[in-house]
Amino acid sequence: MKSLKIAFFILTMILVGTLTLRGQSATDAFYMTKGNLCMVGDYSHESWKNYWEGTHKRETHSVGTFKTNAVYLMLGLGITDNLLFTVALPYVWTSSTEFYNTGQHGLQDLSGGLKYKAFEKTFLGGKISLHPSVSASIPVTNYVPDDMPYSIGNQSKTITGYVIVDYMSDKNFYTTMHWGYVRRDNIKIDASSYYFNEKLYYTNEMRVPDMIVYGAELGYDVERFRAEAWINVQISQEGNDIRRNDRPYPFNRMSFTKAGATGKYNFKKIPNFSLRASFGYTLNGRNVGQSLSYLAGVQYILKCY
Repeated sequence: MKSLKIAFFILTMILVGTLTLRGQSATDAFYMTKGNLCMVGDYSHESWKNYWEGTHKRETHSVGTFKTNAVYLMLGLGITDNLLFTVALPYVWTSSTEFYNTGQHGLQDLSGGLKYKAFEKTFLGGKISLHPSVSASIPVTNYVPDDMPYSIGNQSKTITGYVIVDYMSDKNFYTTMHWGYVRRDNIKIDASSYYFNEKLYYTNEMRVPDMIVYGAELGYDVERFRAEAWINVQISQEGNDIRRNDRPYPFNRMSFTKAGATGKYNFKKIPNFSLRASFGYTLNGRNVGQSLSYLAGVQYILKCY
């Protein structure tokens, strides 16, 4: 009964709301034991009513409240104790409360990644470690990328590299910092031309800006429970601002700072089963919505070899 009460508390936490969740991800320092397969199912919800048109904050009077929902399926395999492979595929659907557009829905992008513990050393009553990781994604359906903000993705193939530095104290407190670069390919849009920087381009090929990403986490991790506060920053490397009273496009300079918290609880009577939860908020941005988001999910670990 006590386990159920704790589980209910964690699920209640997520009603404050982000899409970001730690635990065997590309930017944390956690791994699966060699031969263990982690199976994850998550549901996420994100909504916003205010957005930044460039750096000017506005309210979406014509759209109302914009909503993005997603169901994620993810697998994480411990190839060795220090090498993790992950693969994930989300189903996404979008909508708004005021505008006539009914939104999009469908499978988005298939992603896969590797993370490796390259270095670990005892340091100041704990352990400091270094973890490089790399991931890539590719669209799996022919969704429309330039129907923003209703698009479920931008149709760009990506490759991302991270460097992660982690310190885990002997008291089970940890601090993690990560830095990364996201390389994104050009995309094809339905239109035969578009405006960019006040110039008309007669082509259906559109540039999607690369991104610098970095962040930090502060958390506490024991056998049956993990709690963490985090902050993430995305800086678009090029692009222009949304024009006055215009809609966004994939070539816009989309940057933001988000903060939030995550939690995971492992059941005592079902040791391989966990509940996951995350919430967060966009503190500042450029050409993005000021979103409140949350995620809830389950995780099960299976021994494969």
